[in-house]
Amino acid sequence: MLHEKSTNAPFPRLVLWLILTTMLVPIKNSKAQNYSTLVDPIVQKYLNGDPTGIAIGIIHKGNVQNFYFGSAKSEGPYPIDAQTRFEIGSISKIFTALCLSILTVENKINPDDSLVTFLGPEVLTNPEARKIQLAELATHTSGLPRLPINLEAKLWMHRKRPYERYSRKKLLYGLNRTHVIRDKQYRYSNFGAGLLGQLLADQMNTSYNQMIQNKIAIPLGLTETNVQASLVLADGHNIKGKAVPHWEFESLAGAGAIRSNLPEMMHFLEANINAGQQMRILDTALIYMQKPLVNVKNGLKTGLGWHFIPIHHFELIWHNGGTAGFSSFIGFVPEEQTGIVVLSNKADSVDPLAIEILIQLLKPNKNATQESQ
Repeated sequence: MLHEKSTNAPFPRLVLWLILTTMLVPIKNSKAQNYSTLVDPIVQKYLNGDPTGIAIGIIHKGNVQNFYFGSAKSEGPYPIDAQTRFEIGSISKIFTALCLSILTVENKINPDDSLVTFLGPEVLTNPEARKIQLAELATHTSGLPRLPINLEAKLWMHRKRPYERYSRKKLLYGLNRTHVIRDKQYRYSNFGAGLLGQLLADQMNTSYNQMIQNKIAIPLGLTETNVQASLVLADGHNIKGKAVPHWEFESLAGAGAIRSNLPEMMHFLEANINAGQQMRILDTALIYMQKPLVNVKNGLKTGLGWHFIPIHHFELIWHNGGTAGFSSFIGFVPEEQTGIVVLSNKADSVDPLAIEILIQLLKPNKNATQESQ
């Protein structure tokens, strides 16, 4: 996630929460439940009367259902609907890693190439940073800290939009002055993901947004998935329900700049669940990303972009996102044809909500569940 106050290890905490939830909390029998009866009470508990909203999409055994709750705007009757766009935060990292995977399949980039290959020794003077490989930026094992050294102070000076006006020049300046810990250990890094997005866009001789359009959005028919603002972009709210400005990005766009709506994120989710059914570059790239590459701890693994965690007898592939005013989650179990997307215009984490729904869908005897529309 991208929140300023987040620590460098948001994912292991969710691992612990998931272990405790699945082991210690009894799960109600949802034999007669449809998705509405499952989703509604969980969402109402999350919203808690705030003037915010949430969109949830579920895929289970070929059954797809979308749900919309609450308001998209701080003022006026603008309910959340299929057109409402959200900041998806760090889920943008999946799109960034997918571009790396696509370029790898196309033999245009080698993920094992080091940064000095792309920037040159004259530009990249930091000897430890020169050794970082592209794949390490996607798996959070590059040794880079969560944020560049010359952005940390700016977070406090410009908290409302901390990533705005952080240019490519500033990014390279920060990279050359950053202490890199080359021990191959997992350290969640917005710095690394943003740097990867910038480097890939440079190689494509285009902007990050246009790279996303060319490699992912256009092939999948996603017309509202980009970094641009629009009239249907929901207002964001902090964890107290107060409206906050939207975040804007420059050189670190690859870490969290993308906005999208629920139908398009569901289409992206379906593409991941069904990856391999078509013989095309995008499918091959999606499958390539669904392989764990690094063992972290407590069952958590990471690959190119995605994180992996055990849930019941399955392995959940997932990522979450968060900005100052939005929270998001996407996760799926391919072999069960099951997945979820949750988008909220409130910064309060939707991880527990998403996991609670997934646990119900994946629990034992789920095949006996009668799902009515």
